[in-house]
Amino acid sequence: MGIKYSFLLYFERQHLWDALQGIAAFAQPGKLPTLIAFPDHLLSLPFEGFITERIIPADSDDISFMTSLYFAPDKHVSTYLEHLFRLNKTPEPTTLPDGSQGLSVGRIYIYVHNDLRSLEQGIYQPELSLLRFEAASTPMSMLFVDSICVRERFCQFLAGFHGVCGVLNMEDYGRLIWLNGKAMDEDLPDPWLSPAEIVEHLRQRSRGASQSL
Repeated sequence: MGIKYSFLLYFERQHLWDALQGIAAFAQPGKLPTLIAFPDHLLSLPFEGFITERIIPADSDDISFMTSLYFAPDKHVSTYLEHLFRLNKTPEPTTLPDGSQGLSVGRIYIYVHNDLRSLEQGIYQPELSLLRFEAASTPMSMLFVDSICVRERFCQFLAGFHGVCGVLNMEDYGRLIWLNGKAMDEDLPDPWLSPAEIVEHLRQRSRGASQSL
């Protein structure tokens, strides 16, 4: 089966669809767009959906896509691609819409969780939605862990679209990378803690550290 690590990125629900459009800035366009149906308009997203329907209601609780994302060519991204495709050298990077250079790391699965009650978190936050970016393989999972550029890209994405919280989900535990407008680097005992639970966890950890001094 292998391991499938993921980035869990939380956004205010009102910014969810703007954030999904923002992914297009560092995603490889699919062959056919997926259309999200709102009461008064259709939103076109350049991702391939898991289902055959090309039009998906915007109020669906869970939506899934496949895409390929571009990341800056750091050492880990370059080595990953060289091993994956048995290359003698790193492929030439692509110029992205923002002018930066990026390399496509292959298929990544995007899961949109509109209603967080399905996650059975200890604190339900109805004002939030979750975008989950799941690695397609064990080597890509390790790339998620090792590459600073991959992590920085997701932090930039959170910063640009009112992201609330970002966690690297390593199945048995998590790594907090973003919280309330600030890049973070903190271990979490459970990657699926809600943002409110993470805040409380950090508060208790800080209180415990102060008392031990």
